Amino acid sequence: MDLLENATTNPFHTFDPIDGKMAESLIQALDSSVDGDDEQLLKMFEDDKRLQERLARESVETLTQRSDIPWDDATVLWMIARQTEADGTPAWLDKGMARDKLGRFPWADGSPLTYLLEFMINDEDADIKDLLLKLNLGLCESSIGHDRYENGFGGLSLMGWLNEEEVESIGRMFMHTSWGVSSVEPYDGGVREIVKHLTVLLKSARAKGTGIMLRRHS
Repeated sequence: MDLLENATTNPFHTFDPIDGKMAESLIQALDSSVDGDDEQLLKMFEDDKRLQERLARESVETLTQRSDIPWDDATVLWMIARQTEADGTPAWLDKGMARDKLGRFPWADGSPLTYLLEFMINDEDADIKDLLLKLNLGLCESSIGHDRYENGFGGLSLMGWLNEEEVESIGRMFMHTSWGVSSVEPYDGGVREIVKHLTVLLKSARAKGTGIMLRRHS
């Protein structure tokens, strides 16, 4: 029995390629807009013709204030920062085994990263767990004090993310640091299975030069 497939009730999770630098700037700009200052957000779109074109495709022709974009913050972040194919459809880091295997984990909240953070042992480099935590929950209320990104329109739920440099860093950490498995791991081989498939996705993101975002699908 494959434990990574043995789940029917937990939410499905996907790891999506994003423009990490764009995501970072957008998050800062959207937070400023919530505080009443739209200047940073407006300047982002004013300075980048690609962003103007992307809004225009969604019938947003004029942008003078945050409210001109008729989307919540989660939708703005997803629509603008996600990587797309030439035809405009969302790009994937992996269309095969890794995506399917990591999609739904039969433990806790269904995120394989939650399991990994609990049962992977790494005493040499604490940074690896910091980056895993950011990817798992970096956009959640527990990390940033609000739920605007994890409770978007239509069930859009953005959980966490890493920029391009962080993807490069965590990829090197998995390859070059020693890690172990807790003796109380409930699923034999679970940590190693997750690391194996996560490494595939990280390699794909590094090859594409993208950041990575964790999305939850209820």
